[in-house]
Amino acid sequence: MTDRPASLLPVPEGYADWLAELKQRIHAAQQRVTQTVNREFVQQAAAQIHRKIEWPGEAIVQAPLAQLSNKLLNNCRPQLPLEAA
Repeated sequence: MTDRPASLLPVPEGYADWLAELKQRIHAAQQRVTQTVNREFVQQAAAQIHRKIEWPGEAIVQAPLAQLSNKLLNNCRPQLPLEAA
């Protein structure tokens, strides 16, 4: 070990590429987690709405939960960052 601050240590060869790849992998993992959480949220919200709210017209009430989830997902898309950048 050295007593010099890390900012004064020489940067190993290939460090910049390694760091860029690490940051990209972290970002991709964050996007996957965000997508998973958002999908779970939409599914739970759809299930809750399906159970508690009487919709006008039977077509929506009788729609399978997956269709209702997809409708909610499409309506909430601007608020939910589902696509990886």
